[in-house]
Amino acid sequence: MSDILETVKSEENCKKTTIIRLANLDWDMTGRYLNYLLDNSYLETYDEGSKGKDSYRITEEGEELLRSMKIVKNICEKVE
Repeated sequence: MSDILETVKSEENCKKTTIIRLANLDWDMTGRYLNYLLDNSYLETYDEGSKGKDSYRITEEGEELLRSMKIVKNICEKVE
């Protein structure tokens, strides 16, 4: 999930196919994660006019989640 948040944060006009490619996930798994992130307001969609396909952007809540995930990852790496 952090890979999705990082991808959306770093890519302008980020579409599902970009997320799949950069986060190295399959179509179904990406869809499940995106639904969760959208339902919980970590991501939002917007139409930037590209053939009716939604683009994704990270929300303030998503930024907070990503920061928290990085902290946990750093702690786990120190323990190993």
